[in-house]
Amino acid sequence: MKQLLICLALAACAKAPDVAQPGAVPGLLRNPTAPLASQTDVTAARLKGDWYVREERGLRSLLGDEITISDGGADSLVLMSDTGACSDQTNLCSTYTQRIALIPVGPGRWQVVQASDGFPLDELWVLWMDFDDRTVAVGGPTGKYVWIMDRGRSGGTDRITAARDILDWYGYDVDRLEGAL
Repeated sequence: MKQLLICLALAACAKAPDVAQPGAVPGLLRNPTAPLASQTDVTAARLKGDWYVREERGLRSLLGDEITISDGGADSLVLMSDTGACSDQTNLCSTYTQRIALIPVGPGRWQVVQASDGFPLDELWVLWMDFDDRTVAVGGPTGKYVWIMDRGRSGGTDRITAARDILDWYGYDVDRLEGAL
């Protein structure tokens, strides 16, 4: 019994294991030990239409500020966005259309099956969507990217704040998001 008490006392003094924090692993934007879930009532129909990226991290060069989501058939989606790229050597810039094809893999979850220009072939999860389909937080289990999009170019600060709160709860480092509320 005495040995058991000594073992328990020593175990209580041991340092807790380190938990990976966002930013501790290059390219990781969320704590991988935090809970993560998609919003199960989000459908392709709710996502269709025009969106503005209000805040993001991890995809700025691959995702423009304006996104159009359309029907790809059988609950699949096509995400279209005009984006640009500049050459550091010549300072020449060009724009092109990013086309991303998505197929459903679960409630509120889509798999990128086709994309151009290095867009990750990862799952995209709708982490939160407000009840009347105006604001959406999108991320994925890899923790490499996250963005908040809204139907309006401005306004809706309360919904953007709510999306940030959800992302924070899911372990995202919301202080690293770029863009304006």
